[in-house]
Amino acid sequence: MERLLFVPEIMERYQVSAPTARKIIRQCIHIEKPKLGVYESALSAYERNMMVEPGKKKATKRLPSRWETPPKDEHGNYYIPKRRA
Repeated sequence: MERLLFVPEIMERYQVSAPTARKIIRQCIHIEKPKLGVYESALSAYERNMMVEPGKKKATKRLPSRWETPPKDEHGNYYIPKRRA
């Protein structure tokens, strides 16, 4: 039978705090009760997914485009036109 790893083992393996270890476990296929745990094979699959090939860039987050400046009325005051969803 395969070995289950719990929060203290994950903390020691990755040198992280307990909340971070729980976060890592929850990103894998895991069990919640009686204690939060993960199988070694699920953790190795998580590690393989986290690896990046040399020379390949990590996908960057796309920044939202800037809003265009709101129009002004004849008095120079800004107004925001109403739009329907």
